[in-house]
Amino acid sequence: MAKQKQQLKYTPDELKEKIEAYFEDCKGRVLTDTDGDVMYNKYGQPIVIDRHPPTVTGLARTLGFRTRMSLYDYKARPATKAIVEDALMRIQEYAEGRLYDKDGVAGAKFVLQNCYDGWNVAALQKAEANAPVVNIIADIPRPVRAADTDPVVVEEETEEPDAGE
Repeated sequence: MAKQKQQLKYTPDELKEKIEAYFEDCKGRVLTDTDGDVMYNKYGQPIVIDRHPPTVTGLARTLGFRTRMSLYDYKARPATKAIVEDALMRIQEYAEGRLYDKDGVAGAKFVLQNCYDGWNVAALQKAEANAPVVNIIADIPRPVRAADTDPVVVEEETEEPDAGE
């Protein structure tokens, strides 16, 4: 029996639209009073509620997937690969930005090291330690050329003193 190709839940355009909606939702919304006027905090900044960090699991849930792996299945398909890669990079960018934030640095470091390639310093060091050693030999004997052995004589111009002095 031939294996049937699984039908995608979203077309590329629908997927892109849902992903954009997820990132907009992450920004939260500005709090307003009963008259619809924006409410401000004591520093004069608008109060934003329902703001949350973008996550791979959050994106997968928004798309209606039961696991994060379903999102990676979309990444494996040529028609949706670039869309999913861009979304994952946006999530990684958020985590990377938290490295410069005193409140989020520990969590961001953990996520980047464990979920994204190239951030795990211990694994990189281990890979470098297991790399073959290449010795570069700089003292290779070279044939002696006549020009290398002849001393170079440079004649200096000397000023002769005037006879009248």
